[in-house]
Amino acid sequence: MCAGSKLVAVQVAGGFSGDVVLTATCQNKELSVQPGESVRINREADAEICGIGLYVDGKQVFRDRVGSHQSVDLTVDSNGEVTGRWVVQ
Repeated sequence: MCAGSKLVAVQVAGGFSGDVVLTATCQNKELSVQPGESVRINREADAEICGIGLYVDGKQVFRDRVGSHQSVDLTVDSNGEVTGRWVVQ
């Protein structure tokens, strides 16, 4: 995928009361996501590959490598459970 395309998106349910942190190792980013909000990290370079981590209340709940032709959407529900949906192009 090209620069500017979605690498990862995280949405946190409004009813969740904990802390959610998204990390992207390829860009040295660590973003806090508040309940009821969503964040998105886009590729900075064509075909960028990145290690993604998601932490809920300090516990790592997701860790994977997003390939050059992939993106992932992660959702944290009101109970702190995480679901993911991969997109391959």
